[in-house]
Amino acid sequence: MTNFFKEIINNKIINKDTCEHIATLIVAICACFCLYQFHVSDRNVLWINYISGIILTYLLVHLFFVEKFEQIIHHTLFIFVISWFFLCQNNENGNGDTIKNELMVIIIVEISNIFLSIRNLIKNPSIIKCVSLPAFCKPLNDILFAVSFFYTRIYMYLKHIILNPAFFENISKYNRFFMCDKIVIAVSFAVFVLNMYWFGIICKGLFKMALGPKTEDPMIKQIDLIRETLGYTSLPEIKV
Repeated sequence: MTNFFKEIINNKIINKDTCEHIATLIVAICACFCLYQFHVSDRNVLWINYISGIILTYLLVHLFFVEKFEQIIHHTLFIFVISWFFLCQNNENGNGDTIKNELMVIIIVEISNIFLSIRNLIKNPSIIKCVSLPAFCKPLNDILFAVSFFYTRIYMYLKHIILNPAFFENISKYNRFFMCDKIVIAVSFAVFVLNMYWFGIICKGLFKMALGPKTEDPMIKQIDLIRETLGYTSLPEIKV
């Protein structure tokens, strides 16, 4: 055990990136646990409120560490949507039964983050030095990530949010602020567009993985080596 911790310190496994991925993994697991408790407890809204608070806190903190522009947009949109749905639970117009169902769909997307976090961890250079995994682990995890991403962030979101007329009716019903209903609708569509953009990137990665690593023709490599030896430079690129 002592050698294990020494290995962690020497290879600097505990750093900003790994802490970020581990935190995302923990939040995603907590979300799955709360969603399970939500179903077995006869849809007790307290479990949705618990995980909403956890995710909201995580997004607010993580927003200060993300660097990619699309992640900043994603976190900002989700902070707004979850905050608005969270406030609807105490709306005087009703108990928010339908709103909590739609919030559940927003939260269920965290399932795909389990595989995303694992993917980021097993790709981390400092972890690769200490942990050796079977060759099938990475492609299997990538496939599970793609499937869970499509099911939760595309199919479920499209079915229960984008193509659900009751969703738009409930937004107007629980609207408490000026123009808030229109803003929530716009944000909901923006989240779906962002998910579609990311899913396109995922499909591109899976396509490259299916094709396998690009191999270079040994004959062409040998010709290039001879040309370099004789002092010839490569032909200029011709653009049409």
